[in-house]
Amino acid sequence: MFCGRFAPPDYETLRIGRMRAALAKKLPKLQSWKDTGARSVLLLENRDLSLSNHVVILEAAEEALKGRHDRPDEIWLVDTTIKTEWTVWCLMRDGLSFPDEETSFRYRDFKPDDLADVGAA
Repeated sequence: MFCGRFAPPDYETLRIGRMRAALAKKLPKLQSWKDTGARSVLLLENRDLSLSNHVVILEAAEEALKGRHDRPDEIWLVDTTIKTEWTVWCLMRDGLSFPDEETSFRYRDFKPDDLADVGAA
């Protein structure tokens, strides 16, 4: 038996394209709130165990943000690849990548079952 993974040769270019599309959709909405004085926070989700991680996602975000004037104040990533434990990173805060890297809160793990359903009636 042979096991392997396949990714297109231009996978990182495709990742940046997907990030640009997501930012084009979300950032104008966040900017409208930011213009009223709110802090803008973009939340991204990763469910790709094989080809993605917090580093390559940040790199794609940095590339996709180039030339944009509606950058969010913060970008957070929630990794949901493991159904029973999610990991959260602050990818960017006030233009600084991995702002918590040198702290004890580099990332946070939590169990999704421990979350409160704020939409439940």
